[in-house]
Amino acid sequence: MLDAGAGTGAVCRALRDARATPIALDSSADMLAQIGSATLAVVGDICAQPFLDASFDAAVSTFTISHLENPEQALLETRRVVRPQGLVIAAVFGATSSNASKDAVDRIAVEYGFVAPAWHETLKTRTEPLTNVPGRLRACAEAAGLRDVSIDDVIVDPGLDSPEALVEYRIGMAHLAPFVSSLAAGERELFIRRATAEVARSGQAIRPRVLILSSRASE
Repeated sequence: MLDAGAGTGAVCRALRDARATPIALDSSADMLAQIGSATLAVVGDICAQPFLDASFDAAVSTFTISHLENPEQALLETRRVVRPQGLVIAAVFGATSSNASKDAVDRIAVEYGFVAPAWHETLKTRTEPLTNVPGRLRACAEAAGLRDVSIDDVIVDPGLDSPEALVEYRIGMAHLAPFVSSLAAGERELFIRRATAEVARSGQAIRPRVLILSSRASE
């Protein structure tokens, strides 16, 4: 089973637990290096996959196509490398309203000098909106030639309720983590303390919305 956009291998580990044999594909060799030798890992472009047609029984892609300017091409390539009628599954974050906890942490980070990286602005304003509502995700799948398309719209409870857990989650995000790590130890401790106090005062639980595309490769 192909894990397209495998990152550090969280889905690969879940697939192995389910008795599947995963093959990891990602453009980052550094991320693939974290998976370990139990999974075959291939460096490559999800939009131009280095595999023959119908190489896999099924494929999954989690939180990857929403980073792309052309998600249809990624799904088209994934469909190509899956055998006829094989499952193609993809997950993306769904559009939601603002979250008070996220906003509080980000607001205090700005006070400490944080500037959001350009890639994050592109993600939020250009690429995520291509797939972050069910109709657009379905349209991408159908444009890629996938069949039997269905979209599950799920609210996930990751158990992030305490102020400490909410702040830890937020400062671990890819756009914010390098900035937090760059702060001097004392300044970082003060930032986290202030952020935690603000979230305790006005924050809210984080319940991500996830859209799960289920489909099949064409005959």
